[in-house]
Formats: sequence, C-alpha cells, structure tokens
Amino acid sequence: MDALRIRFLDIYDFLTSRKIVKNAVDFAQKIEVSTSMITELKKGRIRVGIKVLQNTVSVFSMLNPEWLLIGKGEMLRLPPSSSREAAIAAAAAEQDTYKKKYYELLEQFTATNAKYAKLLEEQHDKDVTLLLVERKKIMQQSEADNS
Repeated sequence: MDALRIRFLDIYDFLTSRKIVKNAVDFAQKIEVSTSMITELKKGRIRVGIKVLQNTVSVFSMLNPEWLLIGKGEMLRLPPSSSREAAIAAAAAEQDTYKKKYYELLEQFTATNAKYAKLLEEQHDKDVTLLLVERKKIMQQSEADNS
C-alpha cells in the first residue's frame, strides 16, 4: 500500500468519523469522482490521481495539502497563532454571551415561577374562602330546617 493512498484514506476516515461526509458516495460526489474510484482506492487496485488530490484539498480546505502529498506536518491546517488566539478569544466571548443569556432566562423563569406560585396560592385562598362560605350556608340552612 503506498503512503499517499494511505494518507488519502486517512482523510476519508477522518471526514466520515466527523460526519463531514456521510459515506463513500457522499465523499465521491463532493470531490467529483466516481464512487467506484473510491472503492478501488480502498481495495488498493488503483493509485490516487492528481484530480482526486486537487479536488480533495480544494473542497475540504481544512486539510493540509503538504501532509496529503508528502506526509509533512499535520493532516489539518493549523491557523497562525494570532488567528488561533483570536479564535480562542472569540469562543470565550461567545461562551460568556451564552452564560449571560442562560442566567437571564433562569432569572425570567424564576420570576415567572414565583408569579405562578403566588397566583396558585391566591386561588387556593379564594377556594378555601368559598368552601367556608358554602359550608356556613349549608350549616345555616341545616339549622333553619331543624328549627
């Protein structure tokens, strides 16, 4: 098995494991080759051609072409450190936004829950009062009937 084909199949495995592509058919469609070509590559019957390589790195820009061609570096492109730091800062800011929204929603839920509990308590008090009034009427009626 040649190293280039192994790296290509590693990419296919990576993309399917991350659900970036569903299967060989989806992968073949995205890189504009036949499904049978992917099958033949998997079986080791053919070598990876230049069209397959070009389309793969063109469609999946996160892939490192240098790694695919000669095995140098990492499979995925690493952003420059300043970009990486910016991405980390953006992710942290986004996380803070979600935290704030979570606490706002929690506060709204708590307030709504308290209002609902108060309404239930008021309704309960009204129901108890009505029951007592009804009971008193029944007792008065019973006393009047007995007299």
